[in-house]
Amino acid sequence: MRLGIVTSATVAMGLALTACGGDEPAAEPASPASSVSNAGASGGDGDGPPTSTCQGTPGDGNGAELSAVEVKRLGDNLQVTYQLEAALPDADQVLYTVDAWDPDGELGHQLGVELDRRGQLTEYVLTYPEKTTAEVQGYDVETTDTTLVATYPLDMLRSLGAEFKWSATVKIGADPADSCPSVGDDPLNPERVVFPE
Repeated sequence: MRLGIVTSATVAMGLALTACGGDEPAAEPASPASSVSNAGASGGDGDGPPTSTCQGTPGDGNGAELSAVEVKRLGDNLQVTYQLEAALPDADQVLYTVDAWDPDGELGHQLGVELDRRGQLTEYVLTYPEKTTAEVQGYDVETTDTTLVATYPLDMLRSLGAEFKWSATVKIGADPADSCPSVGDDPLNPERVVFPE
C-alpha cells in the first residue's frame, strides 16, 4: 500500500461516525498497572530530542509485523514512527495506535491514524478516562509501504507530563495484527515502554 504524503486537514471521515455511535477507533487501552520495559529506550541525555523505541518481536504478528516503533518529542510536538517488516495486505481499514499513560496509570491518550482503502486518513487523539476524541488538524502524516510517521501537538497531550508509559499496535480491519512490545500472554495487560528512559 503506497499512500505517499497525505494531510489530515484535507480529510473528513471516521471520527464523525464515532460521535454518532459508529465504531470506536479502537478498544479502550488497558491501564498500565502492567509490566514496563525499558529495553530500547533512550533520550534525556543531551544527545538529541527525548526518544524511546520499541523493537518488535519477529514472527508474532498476524498479517503485519512491526519491526520498531519510535516516539520522539520534537519541540512542541510528539512524533511517532512505525516501521513494518513488509507492506501490509490490502484492507478496507488499517489503524495505527500508540496508547500512552501517565506514570500512575490514571490519565491516558490513544494517538491514532486510521487509513482506508482509498488512502484517506484520520489522525486523532482519544483521551481517557473521559473518552473524548479530537481530530488532529494541520499536520502531515507521511507513509510508504513499510513506514508511517505521524505528529501530534503536545497541547493535546497535557495530562501525560514529561514522562509516560506507552505501547503501540497496528490493526487490519477489526483485527489486531501486531503490537510493540509484544502483548505476551495477557493482551489486556501489555508491556509498556517508558518515555523517556
